[in-house]
Amino acid sequence: MTQIVQGRSDEVAYLDLADPGFDVTGHEMERAREQNWYARTPGAGRSCATPRARRC
Repeated sequence: MTQIVQGRSDEVAYLDLADPGFDVTGHEMERAREQNWYARTPGAGRSCATPRARRC
């Protein structure tokens, strides 16, 4: 499930990596990458949405 936090200049996706149906090569990951260099995930503040990011 992907949620987008609206109302801020930087939109941050929530990627549920714990979901067995989540596909890291799928549309949700691609959309998160297009919106920002990181995404919120369960149990973590943020996670890299792109391998080009030096730090998360």
